[in-house]
Amino acid sequence: MVLAFFVIFGFSGCGTVKLQTTTKMTRTIHLFPVEQEHKTLFLEVKNTAASKIDLEPKLIEAFAKKEVKLVESVDQANYIMQVNVLFADNLREANALKAAAAIGAPVAIGTYAGTRSGTDSVLAGVAFALAAGTVAKVLEDETYRAVIDITVRERSNSELAVDGYLVHQTRVLSEAVKTGLKLEEAVPVMEDQAVEQISRII
Repeated sequence: MVLAFFVIFGFSGCGTVKLQTTTKMTRTIHLFPVEQEHKTLFLEVKNTAASKIDLEPKLIEAFAKKEVKLVESVDQANYIMQVNVLFADNLREANALKAAAAIGAPVAIGTYAGTRSGTDSVLAGVAFALAAGTVAKVLEDETYRAVIDITVRERSNSELAVDGYLVHQTRVLSEAVKTGLKLEEAVPVMEDQAVEQISRII
């Protein structure tokens, strides 16, 4: 426990003071250009991660600003967009265990984490990293990440269409990093950045 407190206070001044954010789309979706009046969208938003992220209100607002008409039936839509939040959580503990495993201590970490609390498993990772002479960054920053799957079905007469639609898929990764970052602060930032990326598709 003495070592744990030493590590926490010893690295307290080395973290990321200013909020840093990154949002990336794994694959670009190219839709055929159409007149604005034909941009009709059926939107379905889910959250299988059971997290506090709620993209639907902000997506509705973003598409309204772009004058994309949201419809209540797939039969009325030229585009069907399905959005699902797969993951949204704090990565600090996972990063701590990964750092410890990278320096050759996976067995000890597994044993320690299996018998102690989640907090202790983080401290164990830092302890191993410190003992190996590495610069431990695992307790400096709080990192939150959201992983969002997107499927867009585009109504088309193309020979490549399936049941009248071309199907496009991508994934959005949004990350927020800062020392002492709280979930309540990270969530709206990740929501805004994810919505900005997703709304650009149509």
